[in-house]
Amino acid sequence: MGIKIDLDELVPGTKHFRWSELLHLPLWGIHVFPTSVQYLHLIDLCKKLEKIRHYLGKPMIITSGLRPSAYNERIGGAPYSAHRQGMAVDFKCAYMPSDEIREILKPLIDDLRIRIEDLPGSSWVHVDLRYTSKGNNYFKP
Repeated sequence: MGIKIDLDELVPGTKHFRWSELLHLPLWGIHVFPTSVQYLHLIDLCKKLEKIRHYLGKPMIITSGLRPSAYNERIGGAPYSAHRQGMAVDFKCAYMPSDEIREILKPLIDDLRIRIEDLPGSSWVHVDLRYTSKGNNYFKP
């Protein structure tokens, strides 16, 4: 069972991200609640999103956050998707192409200790916490 969260509250340590956007499952029209481990991952992730928002200079629209396995499978997500652990989000920015966002973020990968999907032409940007010092942090899905 997931942790009880007030969906309208800001994620701890952030100024711009609410639980409601990270936990929403649009296809099903419901919110999912994280386990204690997922909760901690989501907090860490949102702290990095605050830094990303600062670099971009624009608000971000979270299109996908935490996903239960059944939902992830239903939408065609990768079987071992970081979304399932609360370690990934997909987002976009109004009036800013996702390819441009990725180009801005690429040089920041090591400083932010994040991974980004290299998915030219997509309408979203995937960021996750599975950073590795061995490289491949700008990866093809």
